Amino acid sequence: MDEFDEICRRCTPIVYRFLLSLCKDASLADELTAETFYQAYLHIDTFRGDCRVVSWLCQIAKNALTKELRRRRRIVPYEETHELAARHF
Repeated sequence: MDEFDEICRRCTPIVYRFLLSLCKDASLADELTAETFYQAYLHIDTFRGDCRVVSWLCQIAKNALTKELRRRRRIVPYEETHELAARHF
């Protein structure tokens, strides 16, 4: 087992529980946990080692959650678009 696989095995439950505590949505926490480890894999060369790996991963997870919540705020439900259009015509 290579080093990154060992990090994933050891840290996945911690990152998942961290995200779940923030968002209170198991499905979203699961999705963002996967995204966290994907981003960590892509950017492992940026890990400087001045903190624990799990701290670095939790920061990536927090950033992923923030990005997702911002994306969701920009989405306007279809029903609301009709209400907005009706007000302008």
